[in-house]
Amino acid sequence: MLNHFTLTQKITDKKVELALKNQIMDEDNIYYGIPYDFKTGLCELRPCAGIASLFITEYYNTNSKYYKNMLLIQRAILAMQFIKERTNSDGSTDLLETNFHDATHNAFMIHDLGPAMLVMRERMGDEEEEKLLYSLCMEFIEVSIDAMVNLGFHTPNHRWVLSGALAYCYKLTNDVRCTETINKFLSEGIDCDENGEYTERSAGVYNRVCNQTIMMMADLLDKNELFNHVTRNLKLAKMFFMPDNTINTLNSTRQDMGRAPNYRVYYEDYLYMALYTENGEFAYMADEMLKKTLAEFEATGKIAALPDNSKFLLHPEWLDKMEKIEPVKGETDYERLMPKSGIMCKRIGDTALTLIAKRHIFCRLQKGSHTITFRFGSPFFGKGNLLSDTIEKTEKGYKLHMLSKADYMAAFDEAPESSVWEEMDHTKRRRVAEQELEITAEIEMLENSVKMKFITEGCGKVPTKLEMMLEAGGLLDLGAAEFFTNKGDYIYLKDGDAEYIYNDGTSFKFKGAFNKHRFGKNMRNTPLYDANSLTLCLTDYTNSKREIEIEY
Repeated sequence: MLNHFTLTQKITDKKVELALKNQIMDEDNIYYGIPYDFKTGLCELRPCAGIASLFITEYYNTNSKYYKNMLLIQRAILAMQFIKERTNSDGSTDLLETNFHDATHNAFMIHDLGPAMLVMRERMGDEEEEKLLYSLCMEFIEVSIDAMVNLGFHTPNHRWVLSGALAYCYKLTNDVRCTETINKFLSEGIDCDENGEYTERSAGVYNRVCNQTIMMMADLLDKNELFNHVTRNLKLAKMFFMPDNTINTLNSTRQDMGRAPNYRVYYEDYLYMALYTENGEFAYMADEMLKKTLAEFEATGKIAALPDNSKFLLHPEWLDKMEKIEPVKGETDYERLMPKSGIMCKRIGDTALTLIAKRHIFCRLQKGSHTITFRFGSPFFGKGNLLSDTIEKTEKGYKLHMLSKADYMAAFDEAPESSVWEEMDHTKRRRVAEQELEITAEIEMLENSVKMKFITEGCGKVPTKLEMMLEAGGLLDLGAAEFFTNKGDYIYLKDGDAEYIYNDGTSFKFKGAFNKHRFGKNMRNTPLYDANSLTLCLTDYTNSKREIEIEY
């Protein structure tokens, strides 16, 4: 595999240069010594820990042009002094964007500082500035231990965030409270299922957080069995990587849901796991990501997806491993149904199909960089949208299904004690005129098309709609007319075929269109239309059976 340590040094040196430039050096500024976030105007503490870690590592890195440059130590001191001033009396710190007196915020900072501190402990000299910086960092480590073992957490991944940080703290202090707390969390079991999915299903953010922190525990505490969880997740992650190298996050339960981050956010995960476990497939992934990062830096100067050099300084054996590990390209086509996670992923060449349970967007089709997302809805009592509890494998493809029931309340058989609506016991009312609506979607992916069948049963005369949302700006060919589309266009397709063509030549051809009404864009009890997309809408009434095919 490639030498990721030496090949990224030029970019790392540029990163140091920019960090020095962005650090506030006006002594009259209340934010003196820290990197300022221009977009938010906030001065969070983690970037302070980040630049301190960077400066410490490159000060001791013989490959860096900043090796033994005392300016880095002096600047790191300023950052750590600011952290000290902003640390709460209970040892915690504040994440200004959301959480206050937050021990997990300390933990994230220690993820940055921990490896740099281990490097510093091994290599520091007798300079007074080095000793001062070391004492500032250790003081923060010690108060953070108090916070992390005594204060709580919010989310499932925070258990591993705390545990990874405490593993570094234990290596630096031998404080047994660290391992005692880690073992309590580990006794709960790692929440990574047989498919490799973590509880929060956050492919864009928190799956990576879990991977990285579990790797910390495995490495620092000699718990190699923990690497198995990360291995499963990284094999799964490839199924969320789309043909344009973005990540499909539609199944996430966290803030990354619906976003499309670049798959290179997993760079360190694949790199470190390739080196920890000598996995050739992971080495191939890391190499491919590095090539893209190097090319992007040379073309635009953009800095992204860099390894933490402190890890290389702590693992000198990795240099030999990078020469010996043979990268292996894994399979790119796949098909997997994950019932627990409520998702199905299938890919053929440059086309990927995703089905999602319990989501208004129940289907996503992507060819290259172009996507179609699908919603099926009706106004039925506010519960008529296709939100399937499960995804079922069928002989040809997959089935999504929902059954909704609704009714009305009758008058009380006996007068209530109070005329105040909120004080009435409405469970004593009879339920009358019950109605049902059943929606079934059957979806089959072929080599060059996707077939969809929609069946509605139960209550009659309910208006329905199938919405297909695409990127605007392409050419819509209706046979008798063609026109370029704009964001927010909402178009009802009628009988026959239609083709949507992008300027790169990619096209989707829609066969089997149907149209019974125009109550789509503003249909009551359905999600708002997407003002940033082109929406193609097919409408009908229950009860019905419709089939469409999308060729590409």
